[in-house]
Order: sequence, then C-alpha cells, then structure tokens
Amino acid sequence: MNSTVLIKNEKIHYIYEDTSNDIPVLLFVHGFKDRSKTIQPLISIKNRNYAIYALDLPGCGESSSILGEYSIEFYAEVVREFITRVLPNKRVILMGHSMGAAVSLMCFDLLNVLELILVAPFNYNAKLNAGFSDGKKWMLPESIEDAIESYKALVYNPNPFYIKGIQAFAMQDVQNREATKKMFSYIVDNQFFNTSYLDNVLKPLYHSAKKPYTLIYAKNDQFTTEAEMLKLIDDIPSITPYALDECGHAVFFQKANKVNEIVTNIASTIKLQ
Repeated sequence: MNSTVLIKNEKIHYIYEDTSNDIPVLLFVHGFKDRSKTIQPLISIKNRNYAIYALDLPGCGESSSILGEYSIEFYAEVVREFITRVLPNKRVILMGHSMGAAVSLMCFDLLNVLELILVAPFNYNAKLNAGFSDGKKWMLPESIEDAIESYKALVYNPNPFYIKGIQAFAMQDVQNREATKKMFSYIVDNQFFNTSYLDNVLKPLYHSAKKPYTLIYAKNDQFTTEAEMLKLIDDIPSITPYALDECGHAVFFQKANKVNEIVTNIASTIKLQ
C-alpha cells in the first residue's frame, strides 16, 4: 500500500504493509538518489515474520523536493519524525542502505528502534578506497558514459539485459543533472568526499551506537568496498557481519533471499513487549 505524510514541509511518500502489532516492522531507508522501491524484492517474499515500511526521502522517488538542497542530517530528522508519527507503537528494525545507513545510525537512539541493520553502508573508511577521489563522477555524472558506468558498477557481473536497460536511466540522469546537482551536491562535496566529515561526524556515529548492530556487505561492491567493511569490522568487534558472495552494491536486486534470511533471524529474537 502507499500513503503520504507531511514532515518538515515535505510530502513524504511511503509504501507499507498493513500489520498487527504482534510482528516487528522493518523500516527501510534507501541510499543516495534512490527510492523506497529498492526494497521491492524483499516485499515480494511472502510469509515473513516482519512487515515492511519504506519511505522516499525528500528529493527522491515520489516525495517532494521543497527544500531543494539536502544533507544527511536533514534526512535523519525526517526519518526520526516518520518513526515517531507513523510507527509510534511499532517495534522497529531499522535498515539503512548505503547513505541510508548513516541516516539510520542517527535514528538508532529512538526507544522503539530495537535493532539496526546496515547494508553496504556509507562509512568513515570510504577514504581508504583507492577510487575515493574519482567517485564523484559516479555520484553526480556529467556524461552518459559516466552514468552508464555508475549503473554498471552497482551490480556484480551485469548481464546484457541489465546493460541495455540502464541506457534510458543514464540518459535521464544526464538530462536532469543540473537539478540533481542543486539538490545533492552538498551531500557529495561536504559529506561523502569530505574527510573531516568522515572522521569527525561519521566515525563517532558508528562507534557510539546504543547497542551492537548488524552489517550486511557485498564482496564485489565497488561503492562501499569489502576492504572498507573488513576495516569497519576490525574497528568495531561488536558488529555482527554477513558477507554476500557474487554481489554488488545493489544488494536487494541480487541477494534478496539472503537478506530476508538475516532479517527473519533478527525478527524472531524480538519478543512481544
């Protein structure tokens, strides 16, 4: 089902499954320039022991873009208010993908957020990535070639049908690049590729979580690399890690069944309160 809620003057679109209070809710927070529909492969799996909610962050999907320029912190404020207003009596498993992981970490202190799952998370070890300084062309591509490369990099071993299908998306991205830069250049320039932000904001966030959390990462991820994840696991031994073989950054597209297994196990540990 679909609905909207007004938060911080933005019309927030979200998808949800109607559910009773006897099973927990998985709230999915998508990544950079993405949308709630990314979680659709998980929604398609039936007979789960958890319900799914997923929102489009402002400037993304079917939500509005009134503010016109965004930050990770603003997105966190939106998600916090969403949880408080839409899910006040639910037991929430918060799942953040990529940039959504940082957003989710900023919301983990809410009382009814019982578990946190970070999927291929944007993290403070990003600067260790050999291609770190070149990554902007994937985030905000200026040419069709860069946009196509960005889409190809999302998946492990993309097949010809996938490559053919991304052509139209790449063309649309380049056509909309000026509006996209206006909305998202702050995040890219001042957060993703700012080592001071990584060290002074993101690192303390990862290390100060209220309780241990779960990490799902892809061994063939070109955006948040395996090397970054292994360093993160080494830094924070309390993390429960799961590594996905033959999988890229588009984790739900390639490994939805495995993600469901992990969420199912976590949901089964959440008792009725």
